[in-house]
Amino acid sequence: MVRNRNQRFIPTPETIERERRALELRRAGVTLELIAEQLGYANRSVAHKAIKRALIRTLQQPADELRALEADRLDRLQTAYWAAALRGDIKAGGVVLQIMRQRAELIGLNHSHGIAERLMRLTDQQAALTLDAISRVMDGLNLTPEQHALLGHLVPEALRAVAAIEAADEGVYDADVVEDSEAEEPEEAPPTNP
Repeated sequence: MVRNRNQRFIPTPETIERERRALELRRAGVTLELIAEQLGYANRSVAHKAIKRALIRTLQQPADELRALEADRLDRLQTAYWAAALRGDIKAGGVVLQIMRQRAELIGLNHSHGIAERLMRLTDQQAALTLDAISRVMDGLNLTPEQHALLGHLVPEALRAVAAIEAADEGVYDADVVEDSEAEEPEEAPPTNP
């Protein structure tokens, strides 16, 4: 890997291929130790980190390809209705406007939608990095398999608790949903004397 001017690592094609092979081996049930040994990673933790990066890339690429395919379909549809819309065909004009709205949403031109999507991606990346850091710490503790299995439940719970604290700091609070039948009847106000 090489670093860009912001000191972030940029994977080389060889690194991407090596991480892809690590992911394939893991999907086939190969242990992290064996993956590290076969692919030349320093230890199981480094192999695990490589697998996480490959998984993120694997999920992002199909989404990008699907977005490009949908954008192409919208372009072709708009081309079919464009001339009629310019001639004043009201129905064609409505179709073109709907296509334009759909494209704006698809590519993130709707400001809030684009921000939400970027925040979701950033949150996913932060979660992957956090999980990797926690995994490295846990690997160093030499936990039993039972203790290691508990991590799959404890870590997400802890991350949700952190997210809830962050949301509360931003003025967003969890609320219990109460069914109408469970809700308390409001007390009647005492009658007022004129």
